[in-house]
Amino acid sequence: MGRAGCVALVTVVLTLVLSGCGGSTGADVSSTGDADDVAEQLAQTAEYHELILLRVSEWDDLVKVANSTGRIALAGVITQLQEVKREVAALEIPDGLQVRRAHGYLVDHMDYTIDAFLLFMGGEPDSTVTAKFKQADAALNNWTRALTTN
Repeated sequence: MGRAGCVALVTVVLTLVLSGCGGSTGADVSSTGDADDVAEQLAQTAEYHELILLRVSEWDDLVKVANSTGRIALAGVITQLQEVKREVAALEIPDGLQVRRAHGYLVDHMDYTIDAFLLFMGGEPDSTVTAKFKQADAALNNWTRALTTN
């Protein structure tokens, strides 16, 4: 997945999570305890959504700029990406293993993306840069799965 689709993916993922994926949550909610667990998980995810959405939108905008910036002029954009990543990494994440694990994947995605741009800026071979972007995409996919699975 290209970086340009990150915000669209984030919006879709978080909308699905917050809406309970349009029906079944994938969990057996036949008892009150299970229903409470699912409700708590959705509440934690909603809180996470509010914390992260603006920063992810800013991240996506910066990645779009970086993707259209020449190698020699990338330093400023990379500095901005690093600032957003530091802000995201420093967020106080709601309790809950699922949200915390998901957040770790998002930070990994940001680290790998920054690393890929640094490799590109440094003139590394395309295969090395592409491999790092693939790691970033895998981390983004892990983030998506962690937010949408129970």
